[in-house]
Amino acid sequence: AALAIAAVTNVKTYDAAVNSTGAPVTTGLKGSDTVSGVAQVFDSKNAGSRTLSVSDYTVNDDNGGKNYVVSTATATGTINPRDIQITGVEASSKVYDASTSATLTGNARVDPLANDAVVVSGPGNGVFENKNTGRDKTVTISGFTLSGADAANYKAQQPPMTKADITKAELQVSGVSVSNKTYDATNTAILSGSAAVNPFSTDSVILINNAVAQFADSNEGVNKPVTINGFSISGADAYNYNLVQPRNISASIILPAERFVVKPFLPPSPVNLGPQASPAAKIELPKLGNTAESGFSVPDTSTTE
Repeated sequence: AALAIAAVTNVKTYDAAVNSTGAPVTTGLKGSDTVSGVAQVFDSKNAGSRTLSVSDYTVNDDNGGKNYVVSTATATGTINPRDIQITGVEASSKVYDASTSATLTGNARVDPLANDAVVVSGPGNGVFENKNTGRDKTVTISGFTLSGADAANYKAQQPPMTKADITKAELQVSGVSVSNKTYDATNTAILSGSAAVNPFSTDSVILINNAVAQFADSNEGVNKPVTINGFSISGADAYNYNLVQPRNISASIILPAERFVVKPFLPPSPVNLGPQASPAAKIELPKLGNTAESGFSVPDTSTTE
């Protein structure tokens, strides 16, 4: 008698084996005869569209199967790639840079079925949920691929979402200076220049100037440090920055110049000596000697031997 055993369509997920869970269909048995141990297999272990064929059967007819002429038929089937999880990757926290890009760390790896050759390829990409600063922000990872002799039998599952922080960027106020001043018993300093900030080009940040500048003290000195405070920022992206007030600013407090009163030179006034004698006038001086006319006596200092 004719006995037909036909494989049936079967779909499975890749398991590195050719076995099929499908049960072939048998037609043509007589009486109480049976067929046992019926099995079918895929033509290859690899994922894709496959052919299923009858692999085993035993005819139980009390005659070793000799009462039947057995024919088998094939069927089509499918082996789907197996999901394989990529692990070992995290995202690093970063300072705000106006982008959603995330830097990945770690070593990407997979755990294929025994004896399969599969490795992870590619640098991968990390993307924050948005560009703004915050703690424990969700990072989505993608871009990893598989390579190796058995890579086609697997479907890469990108690393699971991870968490990382975006911290605020420093935004420096620039463009201001302090002028030297003459000592005035105060520590007030006068700002000059045009204050500015330089946020990332796509950001909306406005600088507000309510700045106050002060010397450390009011005393005279050269290159005295000046502290500046009072600048602030607003705008849609201001939250992403820590504003840094102007720093490393110095100026001098100098003493006032001394004042000198310059008077014109005047020659001295002539001394009034009274009426002057005529050049022809004579002044008669008394005669010296022991004369009555002179009115003087000259002592005799001579000695007699």
